[in-house]
Amino acid sequence: MKDVIRVATRAYSHRGVRGVRTYLHINCGCPIGPTLQGTYGTTDEARRATNELLEGTGDYYRVCSKSGLVKAQVLDRPVLHFDDTMTAAASTFNGAGVRDGDVLVVTSEGVVAIVIGTAVIAITTTRGSLTALDTSARSFRNGLYAEVVDRAVVEARKISATVDPLHATPVVEKSDAQEPAAAAEEAAVKLASIERRVRSLAADVVTPRTMFDPELTYYGDGTRVVRRARGTERCGTTFGMAASGLPNVYAFQAVRWDGGGADLVAPHILHRAGPATPADVVRTDGVTDSACRSRTGRCRRPS
Repeated sequence: MKDVIRVATRAYSHRGVRGVRTYLHINCGCPIGPTLQGTYGTTDEARRATNELLEGTGDYYRVCSKSGLVKAQVLDRPVLHFDDTMTAAASTFNGAGVRDGDVLVVTSEGVVAIVIGTAVIAITTTRGSLTALDTSARSFRNGLYAEVVDRAVVEARKISATVDPLHATPVVEKSDAQEPAAAAEEAAVKLASIERRVRSLAADVVTPRTMFDPELTYYGDGTRVVRRARGTERCGTTFGMAASGLPNVYAFQAVRWDGGGADLVAPHILHRAGPATPADVVRTDGVTDSACRSRTGRCRRPS
């Protein structure tokens, strides 16, 4: 996945003074709409365009507070090795130069981890003194850290460490290289891992708006929902919610998908689906589930 860097403007008013500010949005999902000035693949291109936009105004650009790491830079940084997990856990605070997106290896304890923000997250079943993430690091923040996890999995193989199934390489569907029984076993392990992390919801829960996130809705168990992200839709049924395990990060909704499988999903891309009618009954075998939406907008159950 390539970096997506957007330049956008935003009107502001402060103590009677009105104006327009310019922001860089780096790999974030902020809604922008008509204020978008351009989309770029590198930070250099985006900064050059922003400086041209601001030339002669005396103003400067800001970086959106929800911006993520720049993958082109992160993936070129070396893997970092530590003597023990306690030292690795403190490495983002003690001046060791560890940054968001780095891969850390502790060979003596058989542990491999990635850095998300300032948290050192183990992706192996053995964690030592490191933190565990309650959702897949691959899907965290809409897949921003997926390539970082791939690097970490490679390092885990080098030291013969076992990767937590929650973070393991996704199963390739309908592949001749993988037996159906093995695929089913991996899916069952992933589902069991999710079920250990979730708590049931007897009814919908709405969390108030914070400085980090908008108001979020978590649907009660058994609610039919549709996930909308990146132009695709997928339908399923909720079965609880799970905390992220990181400070100032929203919890995730647990969903069993039509056609099999389950995931922990960011709540802002989930929506309640309308009840199915006989006219809505179609097959939804594809991953993108483009068929799961009827002309009436209802989520259709698989036949």
